[in-house]
Amino acid sequence: MEYPTRRMDLTRYIFEYLTSDVIDKTDRMKIAVSNNALPLVKMIRPIEVSILFDNLVSNAEKAKARQMSFNMESEGTALKIRIANDGEAIPKSMQDQLFSLGVSGRGGSGIGLYTCREITKSMDGKISFDGNDPVLGGAAFTIIFYS
Repeated sequence: MEYPTRRMDLTRYIFEYLTSDVIDKTDRMKIAVSNNALPLVKMIRPIEVSILFDNLVSNAEKAKARQMSFNMESEGTALKIRIANDGEAIPKSMQDQLFSLGVSGRGGSGIGLYTCREITKSMDGKISFDGNDPVLGGAAFTIIFYS
């Protein structure tokens, strides 16, 4: 299935999506979103952006996170998003394979982070695992979308 593509402000779309009721905000996890980024207008598939962030939130919940943060900022003409949570740390033995299809540390299907990587690549971006966050203790990622 081909999803519709639209010219949109990606920064605004992501911020509004993460702060909306669409992301399940339960008593189990608090989500903090900060946006200090300039607009980044480009062709996007909104459904894919939603899937990307849903996967990251779902993975944090599976890791028993109670806090998750999304910090959006501009880096030149790119949009940089730093994501961290306080869930269970990712074991060193898995870190090199995180974005591989079928790799799961919690008994899942292993398609979540693989899908995140494929979506960011299709949008001329990249996602990287930054290690276990020094402040929150759980997984930390950076996503960069280029103009």
